[in-house]
Amino acid sequence: MAWRTPTWVGTWQSIQTLLDRKQQEPATQPIQVEPRVLGNTDVDAADGQTLQPFREAFDGPFIAAGGFKPDTAAETVGTHAADLVAFGRWFLSNPDLVRRIKLGAPLTKYNRATFYTQDPVVGFTDYPFLTEEEVQELEKKAEAAA
Repeated sequence: MAWRTPTWVGTWQSIQTLLDRKQQEPATQPIQVEPRVLGNTDVDAADGQTLQPFREAFDGPFIAAGGFKPDTAAETVGTHAADLVAFGRWFLSNPDLVRRIKLGAPLTKYNRATFYTQDPVVGFTDYPFLTEEEVQELEKKAEAAA
């Protein structure tokens, strides 16, 4: 959540109180993180784990984050489970992420081992963009499918 909480928030009622308080501040846009990371690995969300209670408690723009891929992001926004989906790791490893999503291009897998290193290049600026040849090929495929 995007606000300060006590070191320990003990009960659901305490969380609900914080949500109710934030509901009165229209500029607040909480970013909720899906439970799709377990330690150093990515996982699918477990059955029954959902942000729906938070979505229902907040009546403003709702941003979800946490392990989304283009298909799951589209589904989340399409079902109104969120108004916007944030990409983190996939955006890092795909500097042209928006273009890749529009073209249906495969995503470059990120290297988690480089996330918290001190190297200013490896893992931050060395991921490839699509080449113009790849873009043209993907555009041709899209035209043929239309």
